[in-house]
Amino acid sequence: MTMKKDKLLAKIKPKDYHMYGIFDFKNEKLIYVHLDREQVDLEFDLSGYDEETHDVVEFTIRLI
Repeated sequence: MTMKKDKLLAKIKPKDYHMYGIFDFKNEKLIYVHLDREQVDLEFDLSGYDEETHDVVEFTIRLI
């Protein structure tokens, strides 16, 4: 790891982030991810995903 990256990670400290995405339940794949729920909703609405096989999901990740 580079020194710059080490310093940035030390500043962040372990922290939880809420992520949002569009999940394809038929193929069991996460196909779009963003930190902003509104952006994911917009992408979902504009892209015409099939509501029977796709949905917006929320999950938490932790940077350590």
